[in-house]
Amino acid sequence: MRISFQIKLFISLIILFSLIFILFILYSSLEEEQRIYQEMGARARVQATFISAMPGLRSAVAENNIQKIKQFMAEVIPLSDASFIVIGDNKVNHLYHSVSEERVGTPLVGGDNHAVLQGKTVTTLRRGGLGVSLRSKAPLFDASGQVIGIVSVGYLKRELDTLTLRKILTSLMVFSSLLGLLFIFSWFLRAILKSKFSLWNLGKSVCWSVNKKHFWSRFMKG
Repeated sequence: MRISFQIKLFISLIILFSLIFILFILYSSLEEEQRIYQEMGARARVQATFISAMPGLRSAVAENNIQKIKQFMAEVIPLSDASFIVIGDNKVNHLYHSVSEERVGTPLVGGDNHAVLQGKTVTTLRRGGLGVSLRSKAPLFDASGQVIGIVSVGYLKRELDTLTLRKILTSLMVFSSLLGLLFIFSWFLRAILKSKFSLWNLGKSVCWSVNKKHFWSRFMKG
């Protein structure tokens, strides 16, 4: 069975658009995930640094006053979009946890506290008490410049993945709409080409019939 040029063109366009669609999904997934992790990591770092610089929190941690820390953080939490905020002492034990109050007194986990106790602010993707999270930890200093505690601000990986998926789906909806328009255009193009080929074949047939009739007319006249 011979396949017409129009059908071949249409199939080629479908294959081309499908390949573009697949490449777009792969690229947008990687690009969007990287962008969101960079953005949220920077946001966590800014919040951790800002909170650690608050004098009220510094004095409460220096006094090891858990109730005062809790009251202070009750005013901070509504201003943050983080999944959790944790305050720890310089012995790496919880003084406050915005999600699990029962963790107060237990050790901070994740293995990324050593650098913070040396006065550095770090951003890591680690598994903590709530699961894998992207978090930034900043040191708390007392008046003499000694590290007395840790502020940890984090976003759970599952929440970041949900945000990434939502943004990818939005992009896919826009891209799918464009792809649909391209399919419609290719269909109309196929119809136009088919019409033109039909007219060309019809014209060719008419010319052949006229020439044939003229030939026989002249032949009969001798």
